[in-house]
Amino acid sequence: MSLLSPQPPLRILLRTDPSQLRKINPSFDLSPSFDQADTKLIDTFCERLSIDKTKISHLITRIKDGAKSEQVDIVFDYGVSTIEPQVKAYTISGSSLAIKELFNPQIRGTVNWQVEAYKSINFQHNREFPIRPDTRAATRKKRLAMRPT
Repeated sequence: MSLLSPQPPLRILLRTDPSQLRKINPSFDLSPSFDQADTKLIDTFCERLSIDKTKISHLITRIKDGAKSEQVDIVFDYGVSTIEPQVKAYTISGSSLAIKELFNPQIRGTVNWQVEAYKSINFQHNREFPIRPDTRAATRKKRLAMRPT
């Protein structure tokens, strides 16, 4: 079954794992390669689903510990001008970067809540989108080890 091209306005969640970013850019763990990898993945997604890249606004790429393994969530807007837009979610997996739509009634509320939370944090710290938090336990341990005592 082929996927239909989504129509704006729409907020999109891409869920994948770090191995997919490594396939796109083998050194994605090192800045600035990390942002190059997620941008290339968004570009690939847009090409495959015939999305106009000029209407894309990248918001968040978050790497975190998932239930079974590490997980990457990439959130971007496609022609969005409303506060709580509709949300579609997709997984990207496999060597051919296969795209599959996810269906979950809680996705819209969760994704929109996260975007609003990061907007608030950005405002407080005078930052702009996109942001790329890495909340994996291993990364937190490295940061703590580097702090002066």
